[in-house]
Amino acid sequence: KKLLFSDKTGRVHWVAVADGKFQTIDKSDYGDIGDYGWSGDSRWVCYSKPTAAGFGQIHLYSIDTRKTTAVTEGLTDDYSPTFDPDGKYLFFASRRTFQPEFGAFELNIHFSATDKLYAMALRDSIGSPVGPESDEETGAGDDEKGGDKGDKADKGGKDSKAAKPAAPALRIDLANMAARTVELPVETGRYRGLTAVKGKLVWLAMDEPAADDEGGGASASIHFFDFEKREDKVALQGVDPGYSLSKDGSKVLYTKGDVYGITDLAEGKKVGDGKIATGQLMAWVDPRLEWRQMFDEAWRLERDFYYDPAMGRLDRKA
Repeated sequence: KKLLFSDKTGRVHWVAVADGKFQTIDKSDYGDIGDYGWSGDSRWVCYSKPTAAGFGQIHLYSIDTRKTTAVTEGLTDDYSPTFDPDGKYLFFASRRTFQPEFGAFELNIHFSATDKLYAMALRDSIGSPVGPESDEETGAGDDEKGGDKGDKADKGGKDSKAAKPAAPALRIDLANMAARTVELPVETGRYRGLTAVKGKLVWLAMDEPAADDEGGGASASIHFFDFEKREDKVALQGVDPGYSLSKDGSKVLYTKGDVYGITDLAEGKKVGDGKIATGQLMAWVDPRLEWRQMFDEAWRLERDFYYDPAMGRLDRKA
């Protein structure tokens, strides 16, 4: 029912599909806003806004109040925010790790791996997702009894087919959110494209460019952090830097050159798993209509994003 998008003027907007009316969320004077996403109930937006220092600063926007709040301090480069589907955390990547290394031929230092992953509790009553676990044992008998009662209720209960109540609206304690940030136990790297699904956090780890790279770009690995096992796992290695997840987070779409594949989001998958047969795909092209679309689109870009709104007093419509 809602769409979220940004444009080349540094603005990010949301639009209601039903009536087509859109609301501007924010504008950056220092670059495009490219990292943004919805909360699970579509009442909050998270995004990373470029600052004068060249850093990204995480902001939250409320659809109900139309107010924007910065939740990181802007002293580090914070980016790729994503809401936990359970409504407990906001995950993001940040360049906060500085391990200078000297080059082999020059006395210059460089920073090759600066990124780590962080979780921010949305409410002050929520603890760390990677905090110490309780060592108390639960009684097996109690669990079995509970399961039996649930099974009987499902089989014979009159309300077993009743509609589930609507989930409550997400509540966020905006005060002092930065103080509720914790680091996830993941090694430093070059990360981007975070996506939170139930029980997991998925992201891309960029590989180092090869010495003979002719501009094709570095490959990447698709990682996920398993919160139950507290482990960083690699699903796929050597893929193109991009992916898409199914709605429930169980499947991942990846590409490697001309290879497209859909496979389970699980450890140890290989390029070629779940390969999609694309050899027989065909597209019908009408050159005249295609040229007309390109012509109109070129002028539409000039109309919307030319540096001078008056276009030097030229009659664009003519």
